[in-house]
Amino acid sequence: MKIKVFKLKAKTFKNSRLPADIKRQILVLKDSFWNYGVKNQLTWLNKNISNEDIHNCVFHQNKLVGYTLLRKRKMFIRNKNFSYFLIDTVIVSKKSRKKNLGIYLMKFNNKFIRKNKKKGFLICKKKLINFYEKTGWKKLKKNMYSVNGKNIGLNGMSYNFNNLKKNKLKISFTF
Repeated sequence: MKIKVFKLKAKTFKNSRLPADIKRQILVLKDSFWNYGVKNQLTWLNKNISNEDIHNCVFHQNKLVGYTLLRKRKMFIRNKNFSYFLIDTVIVSKKSRKKNLGIYLMKFNNKFIRKNKKKGFLICKKKLINFYEKTGWKKLKKNMYSVNGKNIGLNGMSYNFNNLKKNKLKISFTF
């Protein structure tokens, strides 16, 4: 019996240096999940993504199979300003699911966040909390954070925050 090896290659692109062919693959992958049309995906990307934002991509045989958008943003802790990465999008192609590719992608994201000496934040639905916890993310208590000055209904999760629960901080994230 032959066992197929699922060879993956992960790459990081700053938005200002994102090759057109990779951008197209990202738009098609995003549209497979959020069906707004590739043109609308492009409009959203051009309007909302800064040159400093990061595209983490996972390829299998030069085809994009996993993608994360890391948006460089600001947060305030005790009135001090810090930059962090907002995990905006985590998506795996339909054909590549159930192969732990999401775990691989999040570990790649975590390595990038640590390497850049930043913190990570994301918001998610309850059903995704266990997935993110498997990769080292911590659920924040809802009274510990706000987004753009407001409490939100989704779950906040953090990565690379030291002793966060002990400090009982109030963190204000900006998007």
